[in-house]
Amino acid sequence: MVNLRKLSKHNYRSVGNGNISLQIKNMSDVDVNFIPLVYEILKSVDKDSGDVTNRVTDLKNKIQRAKEQVEKLPGIDQCPEEQAKQLEVIRKQLDLKVELLKKLRNFSITPLSNDQLRFGGYDHQSYQQ
Repeated sequence: MVNLRKLSKHNYRSVGNGNISLQIKNMSDVDVNFIPLVYEILKSVDKDSGDVTNRVTDLKNKIQRAKEQVEKLPGIDQCPEEQAKQLEVIRKQLDLKVELLKKLRNFSITPLSNDQLRFGGYDHQSYQQ
């Protein structure tokens, strides 16, 4: 069994062709749909086919790929308490940003005249290209 807490979120793995696989961003990126493979195995067993071994191997490979993808999930190296703490901080940041956006929407901006744009004896138009 893989200890998921000890894995780094920057855990990149080399894939079969030598390329480095991309980091998985969230759980929806992990392919964990095993039902079709299990169904194919059961169908092969019913038919008494020699294909059962191949189907079981496919299932094992898919499970292994899913484990590798789960290992790459960000935050997998944190315990649930650390994740909850980080989530709370992010939610507070989101609330603050939502409030700031509300204030910005209500902020009245009036156009300035050329006389108002002159600052310290310099005319802003002389700096425009």
